[in-house]
Amino acid sequence: CKIQTDDGIKFIKDTPGLRDFQEEILTSFKGNKYNILMASRQTGKSVTSAIFILWFLLFHAEKTALVVADNFTTTRELLDKFRICLDGLPFFMKPGIKHINSGNIKFDNDSRIVGRTTTKKSGIGLTVNLLYIDEFAHINEANLDDFYRAILPTITADPNAKVIITSTPNGRNKFYEIWQDAIGGISEYIPLRVDWWQVK
Repeated sequence: CKIQTDDGIKFIKDTPGLRDFQEEILTSFKGNKYNILMASRQTGKSVTSAIFILWFLLFHAEKTALVVADNFTTTRELLDKFRICLDGLPFFMKPGIKHINSGNIKFDNDSRIVGRTTTKKSGIGLTVNLLYIDEFAHINEANLDDFYRAILPTITADPNAKVIITSTPNGRNKFYEIWQDAIGGISEYIPLRVDWWQVK
């Protein structure tokens, strides 16, 4: 597929290619239900995530990817990266498009990507198979509890669903707590609690 570079939109193979850590990220996303990624700015975490979400929707029918962020501008930026990857696919891989607008793309295999901000109503009415939360550490924590209550039942109901959290660091907050648990190997998903990554 193609990605946005400093020299314009180019095929990945015509750039230096995916870095080793980006390949590791994609492998982790594919192999794990819950993923958390802390990275500095301009490391390609958003475009790497967009590539994975595109693969997930192309090769899995009737799935919904919900993309949320701290504000709709950030969500739109990720959707724009997703569309560049989609538009740059070779013709034999391009799916038919049933519906497209600024916050929603539905393919002819009935898989779709939906972009929203993080509110308690973000996931209402959706069965979410892939939840992507970008810039998690910058989301107003007052919105997080209501968002979790609304979205997590749909994630836990699907044994093949995935949660991907990415962010740049932003002090000590919920992202910091989840990250510390994850790198310490002591985190565990607790499905029916608002405090959803819990120390064993």
